[in-house]
Amino acid sequence: MQGGAPMAAPMDEIFPDEAVEAFAKLNLASAVSSYFKGSGRYMESDIAFRQAQRYRALGFHVVIARNQQRISDAMNGQGLAYHESVIKEIATARKSWDAKLLRELDAAVKVPSFQKALSRAREVYVDVLVDRDLGAEDAREVVGIWDRAAKLVVSKGLSGLIDEWVRATTNLRDLRMKPGLGREAASPLAAWKKWCIAGAIAVSIAAVVACFVWSSCAWVWAAVREAGGWCAECCLPSTGAATGTSGSGGAGRPAHGRVYER
Repeated sequence: MQGGAPMAAPMDEIFPDEAVEAFAKLNLASAVSSYFKGSGRYMESDIAFRQAQRYRALGFHVVIARNQQRISDAMNGQGLAYHESVIKEIATARKSWDAKLLRELDAAVKVPSFQKALSRAREVYVDVLVDRDLGAEDAREVVGIWDRAAKLVVSKGLSGLIDEWVRATTNLRDLRMKPGLGREAASPLAAWKKWCIAGAIAVSIAAVVACFVWSSCAWVWAAVREAGGWCAECCLPSTGAATGTSGSGGAGRPAHGRVYER
């Protein structure tokens, strides 16, 4: 892509190796990887879309703008393919789950020590958002998504959380198939970003469950910290960018610590 556009970090660089191994125990490692890759393609698509807008606004040759639009369309198509795969992979993985293991995971979220760990994970996540150049309303919306997912996992267990991940991925995919690609505001955030972050948070809280059960929370803080940075990156630039205006954080470097060049 022209302009050295940053790519979202792949799953195995967002989460530590232990988290990848934990997802593999649930046969979800590939689905998690595909989710973040697909979401990253949507980010790239919007970067190219905004660049095409700038070319048009600044009077560049129409062919250049059209080329960036083609790149945007191609990246969006790749994201759709990844997320279609996620939905199928989750369905396949769930068929393989041992009933005893699922009961163990669902029971774990009911104990006070897990709820304490989940509260600590929220503190880590919020600290990351506070440290990033994020609009106050964007940050409030993201934390609200976390809180809803946290209540869901406590009330309905890991199964309910995975249901929410599927719902978020399905809604995200459907939005990115519409003419406006979900770029319209649904809250402080663009509609597609709201569902994109909801899926990422569902995965992050699933990591908290897995680490609590299998590793006594040894690695989960690092995983939550990286996931928080990824979600902050997803928020930038804000929804105003869809119409060529700048929003919280502007259109500069992403808030997340790692930047990946194509």
